[in-house]
Amino acid sequence: MFGWQADPNADSYRLEVFDAFGTMVWSSLGTFSAGAGQPATATYGGPALQQGLIYQFRATSLKAGVPLSSTEDLSGAFLYQ
Repeated sequence: MFGWQADPNADSYRLEVFDAFGTMVWSSLGTFSAGAGQPATATYGGPALQQGLIYQFRATSLKAGVPLSSTEDLSGAFLYQ
């Protein structure tokens, strides 16, 4: 499960997960906002992640398909255990 601060101006989000080599392993486009000031969340739906490897999650807010803002590069880095 991924979570991030919802962008009140967004009408959708592009989610991406990259492996340590920068290869995209999963992406999804949709509306993931919980609304009412709650963080937006999404369940990972890609191939199984490998234990002990580092990945990066990015969320980009969109308005009519145009990027508005994105999560910071290092804040989405995680070690899958």
